[in-house]
Amino acid sequence: QRCVTDIIPPTMALSAVVFGCVLAVATALALAQTPFDIYKGGKPAEPLKMQQKDQLGDPIPTAWPIIFASEFKGGNISGYFAYDWTQKAQVIYHEAGSYECMHFYNVSGQCRLMFPPGSSHMYMYAPQAFPRALCCQDLALGTTPPNWMLESPYMFSGAYMINGYPSYAWSYADYAHFYFETMNPKGLPAQFTFDNITQQQWTFDLSTLDFAPQPSSVFDLPHDIDCSQPCASMLGGGYGRR
Repeated sequence: QRCVTDIIPPTMALSAVVFGCVLAVATALALAQTPFDIYKGGKPAEPLKMQQKDQLGDPIPTAWPIIFASEFKGGNISGYFAYDWTQKAQVIYHEAGSYECMHFYNVSGQCRLMFPPGSSHMYMYAPQAFPRALCCQDLALGTTPPNWMLESPYMFSGAYMINGYPSYAWSYADYAHFYFETMNPKGLPAQFTFDNITQQQWTFDLSTLDFAPQPSSVFDLPHDIDCSQPCASMLGGGYGRR
């Protein structure tokens, strides 16, 4: 079997010297695995479809499972992503010291980006902020739909090995961001990179992937603090995303 030649954006710090041959071997080994054996939450609530091809023969991104959660790591960040399209809700936990919390919100402790059920806004909640917890309204941005990649302009960017999984990549958002999904099991989130900033690279730990429904309380805003004030005006100093 011949090796795969990758199409690799020059801005991405990923090596592909020997990837082609490694990919062929790793894919063959992965095919022998029962796709969902490693996931603690069992099979997804909605069956995943195999990657399709576009007119050029390039893979087309796969829609997300309608419910899933996973830990992620990368750069100096670690966190947890929970998603439930049946509730139109998602939440992103960023651990203390993460780039997201410090760069955008001047928070050194943990922060959460919250998309409450049915809301058209994103909120930032920092339960460990000093001297008191903070919660504010940020971008006018609702929960990401499962087929978000198919609704965005994107470009196929090649094949990579991500955290031990052969994965496809696409660029989007003016082709400055990259999204990776696994080849086998088919179409699971593998990694995000944002503006080629290492501190904002999320690599999903698929051993923690869970398809079980999350309690609605996971996505609810705190009830003991006002979250209605815009982050930009609450935090000042140019912080907040808008």
